[in-house]
Amino acid sequence: MRQTIFHSVFLLATSFTSSSVAVAQAGDYFPLEVGNTWMYRLAGAPPETTFRTVSVEGTETLNGREYFRVVYFGRTLFLRSNDDGTIVSFNRQSESEQAWLSLDAAEGTTFEAHIDACTNTGRIESRSVEVTTPVGRFQDALQARFQGNCADAGVTQQFYVPSIGLVSHEETSIAGPRRYELVYFRTRSANGGGPEVSFTIALDAPRYRGGANMGVRLTLRSTHPDPIALHFPSGQSFDLKLFNQAGDIGYTWSADKLFVLIIRDEQFGPGERTYGLSVPLRDLPPGRYTAQGYLTTAPRQYLGETSFEIIQ
Repeated sequence: MRQTIFHSVFLLATSFTSSSVAVAQAGDYFPLEVGNTWMYRLAGAPPETTFRTVSVEGTETLNGREYFRVVYFGRTLFLRSNDDGTIVSFNRQSESEQAWLSLDAAEGTTFEAHIDACTNTGRIESRSVEVTTPVGRFQDALQARFQGNCADAGVTQQFYVPSIGLVSHEETSIAGPRRYELVYFRTRSANGGGPEVSFTIALDAPRYRGGANMGVRLTLRSTHPDPIALHFPSGQSFDLKLFNQAGDIGYTWSADKLFVLIIRDEQFGPGERTYGLSVPLRDLPPGRYTAQGYLTTAPRQYLGETSFEIIQ
């Protein structure tokens, strides 16, 4: 049976899909493209640390217009850009639009904004503010302040950077002010994050015909300045197992291979190390499977999983 292994590796999977929805000029500050994603961390010492995310997950046609389906801090919104750069949201209950954000306005301009239930107006304070987040320091950020109809809740201030998006978000609550800072982002034109370590497994398709070969990529990546110690008990560096839905192993990449019996101690990072392999699926029946890839260190340090399907 399959053994469950706990590991503290942060896995990210992102897919980019072309869309027929036009991206307006405001997209430089809030890039609306399917696959874009951002992650924010609450500023302050643990245990207060909390993460929020924004992601553009797809498109939908509503009342004859195409909108981006955006998960914004836990809420699902339907957004599109007007020709004047205003981003509008569509309310499915009332079947009406309202102004959500206007980042193309000139400095000093006040605009209608409804980025949350308590906010109704925004103002462009500056387009050249310096902002520092875990992702980096930006000198060309747009600063927008907000007001609303709630005394102790709502967005108060945000900072946007061209081609990246929202990098800092401030709000007020009964518990006091809160600031969320960008710690990771991936857009079609750029990606980045603070120091981190990740191990990912990627397949070249979500499903395969029986008898096909599956392409697999394993990637260890570190942007932290401190090196990682890797201890290998043999010449083998990685392995891959395929599990069926019952948790039984149907394939092990190393089963028919020999490796040099040599103990290796390596220092890795910062940087990226990638392994590629081809897996024959000829002996596996149709069904859903889990691919588990890992480095063969002792003890085991880095492991990743993803699923796929074999069809007839």
